[in-house]
Amino acid sequence: MHPRSYSRTPLLEILLPVFSVAAVRRGEELAARHTCLVTIRPITRVEALLVGEPQRRVELEQCERVLRVSCSCPGFCRPSRPRPCEHVWATLLRTIEQDRSGFWEGFEPAELDLQPILPPGYLDQRQSRGRDGATSRGDRVRGAGRERVPGVAEPAEWRSLMKRLKGKMRGERVPHSARVLPGSEVLYTISVRDGVHAHSAIEVKVWRRERRKGGSYSSPKPLRIDSFEINDLPNPTDRLVLGLLHGGDHLQSEVPRGLYAWTPGSFTVSGDIAREVLKRAAAEKRLYRECGTKGDPLEGPLTWDEGEPWSLHAVVRPDDGGYRMHAELRRASESRLLTDARFTSGAGFWLLENELHRLTDDLCVAWQLAFKGAREVSVPKRDGDELVKLLFGLPRVPELELPEELRFQEIVATPAPRIVLRKPERPAMSKPMLRARVGFDYGEIEVQEGAVGRLAIDPDRRMIARRDLNLEQRHELRLFDLGFRAAFDAKERRPQLELPPARLAPVVAALVAEGWKVDADGQVYRTMDRFDLSLSSGVDWFDLQGAAVYGELTAPLPELLRALRRGERTVRLGDGTLGMLPEEWLRKYARLAAFGREMEGVVRFEPRQVGILDALLSALPEVPTDARFEKARARLRAFERIAPIAPGESFKGELRVYQQEALGWLRFLRDFEFGGCLADDMGLGKTVVALALLEERRGARRKNGPSLVVVPNSLVFNWQSEAAAFAPRLRVTAHVGTGRGPLSDALV
Repeated sequence: MHPRSYSRTPLLEILLPVFSVAAVRRGEELAARHTCLVTIRPITRVEALLVGEPQRRVELEQCERVLRVSCSCPGFCRPSRPRPCEHVWATLLRTIEQDRSGFWEGFEPAELDLQPILPPGYLDQRQSRGRDGATSRGDRVRGAGRERVPGVAEPAEWRSLMKRLKGKMRGERVPHSARVLPGSEVLYTISVRDGVHAHSAIEVKVWRRERRKGGSYSSPKPLRIDSFEINDLPNPTDRLVLGLLHGGDHLQSEVPRGLYAWTPGSFTVSGDIAREVLKRAAAEKRLYRECGTKGDPLEGPLTWDEGEPWSLHAVVRPDDGGYRMHAELRRASESRLLTDARFTSGAGFWLLENELHRLTDDLCVAWQLAFKGAREVSVPKRDGDELVKLLFGLPRVPELELPEELRFQEIVATPAPRIVLRKPERPAMSKPMLRARVGFDYGEIEVQEGAVGRLAIDPDRRMIARRDLNLEQRHELRLFDLGFRAAFDAKERRPQLELPPARLAPVVAALVAEGWKVDADGQVYRTMDRFDLSLSSGVDWFDLQGAAVYGELTAPLPELLRALRRGERTVRLGDGTLGMLPEEWLRKYARLAAFGREMEGVVRFEPRQVGILDALLSALPEVPTDARFEKARARLRAFERIAPIAPGESFKGELRVYQQEALGWLRFLRDFEFGGCLADDMGLGKTVVALALLEERRGARRKNGPSLVVVPNSLVFNWQSEAAAFAPRLRVTAHVGTGRGPLSDALV
C-alpha cells in the first residue's frame, strides 16, 4: 500500500504504479522540505533543480500522450534499466502544487519515455572497459554508438521523426486564454483619491469581470495572469497594455521563483509607459478610478484628452492695498484654476471631471500642496518686490503673470559656455584627473552647474533670460567629443566630468576657439571678440595701429606680434588672464610681423613698402586708412607697365633701346620709392644710364638734396669725365682722399 491517496490528482494516479514505494516516500520528503526549485521553459517543458548535496536536475516534457522524463541521479543513469526516482516524484508534486494555469490539466500520458541525463564522459568511460573498444549490449543508450549522416534521418526512424515533430509543434489557433473567457472583460483602474499625489509614478491595477445573463457584469476581481498567456488574450489592446505593464519575462535560471512568471495585479508605471497604458485603456472605455467606497468601488469610465498638455502659471494681480496670487493651468486659450482639478499626479496627469489631461511637468503638485486647498493668497503691497524675488528664486519657476510694476527686465541672449577645470584637493591617484564644472552666461546673467528651470535669473538686477536648454546640452555633449568622461563625486554626492591632464592644452585651445570661457586650474583664458586695425601716414612713413579686444580688455598689435614671433598662442592681458590667439588670426596676421617695425605702440612701414603693405591689407577685413596712403595705393594700382624713356634735351648723347628701358625702370623705382639694382653686363653703359637719371632729376629741380655716388677710387676720374661729357650741367664734387673733411662741408 502506498502511504497516501491521490484520488484528486488524476496525473499522479496514472503515474503512481510506475514508481516504487520507497521512491514515492523519499519524493514526498523532498517536496515537503521545499528543496525542489521548479521553472518552465517553454510551455510544454519543466526543468527542476533539487537543492542539496549533491544537486539533482530533473526534466519533464509533454509530447502528445508521452511524458518524457529525465534525471541526473545515478539510479536513473543506468542505461540498461532506467527507473523513475524520488527526484522525479518530488518534481511532480511541486509542479502540481504550484500549477495555477492548468499546465497538467487534461494531460493523461499513455507512455513514459525515460531519457537519462548522463554525466560528461560517461559513455567514453564505459566503452573503455569493453573488449577492443566495443560497447556491451547492456550499456547502449538509445542512439548511442550509432553513426548517422548529419542532417539525414534513417528510413527506419522517419515515423519517429514525424512523431517528435508533431509533439514539438503547436498548431495555429485563435488567441484564447483560460483566465479571460469569451464574454468576460478586462478592466484597468488608477488608485488615486481626490487631492495631490506627489509620487512621480501612478499605480495601475488590472481586473476582470464576467458577463452575466441579461448583459450585466459581475463585480471585478483582481486578474493574475501567467506571463505566457498575455499573447493568448483575445483583445489586442489587452495584449499590448499588459505587455507594457509586465515589461517582459523574468528569465529564471539558477534560483527560480516558481513555476510561472506571474504578472501581479498591481503595477507602478510612469512616463511614456503610463501615458500609453492610460490612453489605450481609456480609448476602450475600460479605464476606471478606484474611489474606495463600498457601494461602487470603481468610478468611470475615464476618458483621455487628446489635446496639448497643460502648463502651470502663477498669476499675481493688484488688489486693494496689495496683491493676490493664485495658480492656473493653461493651454492655448483655455485656463482653469488649479483647485478645479479633482486630483493631480506627479506622473504628469490631472483629472478634470472624468477626463485625464496631461501636464508639461509636475510643478502643479508642489503648488497645490503649498496652497493647501486655498484658491489664492493675499500679499501686502510693500512685500511685492520680495514676493517676485522669492518666486524667481524657486528651484523651478513656472510661467509668471505679474503687474507692470513687479516685472523683471527680460533679455534675449544665447548661452555663452564657460568651464572651470581644477585638480582635486586630495587626489587619490598619482596622476589625478582634472575635474570640470560647466556653466553658461546669458548676457550678464550666470547659470551655475546643475541649475534647473527654463529661466536664467538675476534677482538683484531684476533681469531674466529664457534658457536655450537644447543648445546648452549640445555644448555639454561637445565635451565628450574632446575627451571628457563622466564620473561620480562621492564626497559631494553628484555626477561630474573629468579630463586627463595630458589633454588640457588641446582641449583649452579647442574650447576657446569655439567661444568657451575657460578657467584651467586658476588660469582664465579669454576668447578674442574682435580685432581692430587702422592705418595712418606720417612724414615719410605709414603707421599701422591695432588691438585685439577681449571683452573690456585689449592687447596692442606690437604685443600680439611679439607673441607671434615667440610661437605662442596666447597673450597676457592686463588683469592677468590669457587671451587666446585664434588659428585664423595667426594665419592672417603672421606676415605683418615679418615686414613691419615696432615703434611706440605701432607697427611702422616705410613709403617704399606701400606695395607690400597694400598686399597685406588686401587679405584682411576692411581697414581704415588716411588720404595719403589711399593716394599711394591708387597710384600703385593704376600702374600698368614700365615704358622706355628717352633722356631730356640737356643730356648730351643717345641711349640705346635697352638703355631707355633701364631708365624707365629706374624712374619707376624712384616714383614708388622702391630700392633696386641695375645689373646689366659689364660694358653695356650702366654709368651712362645712371647719369641720364641724375640729369633728369636735376632738370625736374627736385628738392630732395644732392645725389650720392659711391665708387672705388679707380673709377672716380671716369665718373667725372663721363658726367662732363654726357651731363655737363651737373655739378660734380669728388669727396676723396685721406685728408678729406666732413661730407657736409663738401656739399655746401
